[in-house]
Amino acid sequence: MKRLLLVLLLSMFWCFLTAQNIYVKENAGNQTAYELGELRNITFSGGDIVFQKTDNTTTNYALSELRYLNFYETSDVQEQLLEDGNIVVYPNPVSDYLTVDLKGVSSKGSISIVSLDGKLFYEQQVDKDKTIILDLNKLSQGIYLCRYESEKEVKTVKIIKTIKN
Repeated sequence: MKRLLLVLLLSMFWCFLTAQNIYVKENAGNQTAYELGELRNITFSGGDIVFQKTDNTTTNYALSELRYLNFYETSDVQEQLLEDGNIVVYPNPVSDYLTVDLKGVSSKGSISIVSLDGKLFYEQQVDKDKTIILDLNKLSQGIYLCRYESEKEVKTVKIIKTIKN
């Protein structure tokens, strides 16, 4: 547990140099996003991580109940969305659940996960302006393509699937 805590602390320190948002994903499936500008303090105490916001509200999460913490630079993503309507996927690399943000697409379509040799592993119909979560636990380790396709456009993002330790 101490080793995990040290890794988390070092990861947070490194990621704070560039991250603008922190996503907290709980095992129950709930996800919360925090902008760094709204956080006053993040502490680890007794197996919990505590987020204190600038308005002095606090939220506690038991580390054992978290799926992941993701540090994300949003300024570049927002720029891409405005420029060419890309889909946004996170976390990448992914070990279990992949979040696909379709707020940058213009119409209803489908999402698929395809290997580099073209083998289809997953396909789902989706609406525009939605965020979906894909269970990739059954995929082998490797590089895949997350592909959004509609009558108007095709967008592809490379994802890296890792094995959960």
